[in-house]
Amino acid sequence: MPSVLRAEVARLTPGTVVFLPESHQILKGRRIVGATLRVADLSAARRIVGRRTDTAKSYIVATDRSLFLPPSITHGLWIELRQL
Repeated sequence: MPSVLRAEVARLTPGTVVFLPESHQILKGRRIVGATLRVADLSAARRIVGRRTDTAKSYIVATDRSLFLPPSITHGLWIELRQL
């Protein structure tokens, strides 16, 4: 999620998985609602995501280090793309 909160995090070689508390779960009982994936070129990821033409594009959050894709376009997960 692009906001700050307290959550359990599993660190994996290619990224992290966030286990959110019940108050932030999209579907109750589904604790994994966010994943961070490392990308080699964040600028390329932004260009690709920027090609979207639907209204969901307005919910994508970009920071200087990451690109957050909302659950509405990723089948129920927050996906963070972060530069290696």
